[in-house]
Amino acid sequence: MKEDKRITEKDVDEAEVRLKPVFGIVPGRYLAIIYTLGILAALFLLLLYPGLKNPGAVYRIQSDPPGSAIILDGAYRASTPATIFLPSGNRKLRIEHPFFVAQEQSITVRARLFGTMFFTRETEIRTSLEADATVGNILAKGIKDYSWWAMAGQPSEAYQL
Repeated sequence: MKEDKRITEKDVDEAEVRLKPVFGIVPGRYLAIIYTLGILAALFLLLLYPGLKNPGAVYRIQSDPPGSAIILDGAYRASTPATIFLPSGNRKLRIEHPFFVAQEQSITVRARLFGTMFFTRETEIRTSLEADATVGNILAKGIKDYSWWAMAGQPSEAYQL
């Protein structure tokens, strides 16, 4: 006669799993160490790695008049208003617009190392450009010439000369 080797509920309840020690460390300890190392690796990847890989800060640049060119270290980057990521270090920022006097400034970009994925360092720069004096003189002369012509009265055949 053959024996019936079916697994019953009683057998499942009594089954044991025995893990072997690794390097002489009992399973309860080395599993805790493995889980702890996994959590620490995930925290490193979320909190520190982005700041180490790409150090820098976000700058929001606004100017009056809007549409001014943002030139960073001699290269055009965007037009105002703009949000730009700048790598850490010393940078030369120039904001210029036609018929206005350009503004230039040196900025030191400091990077945040911890938590940059969630909390980026943001700095705002606002500038107001002044009108170029030579353009103002040309515009004033044009307005003066126009006002003389406007006060001359009705056009007649004398204007044809």
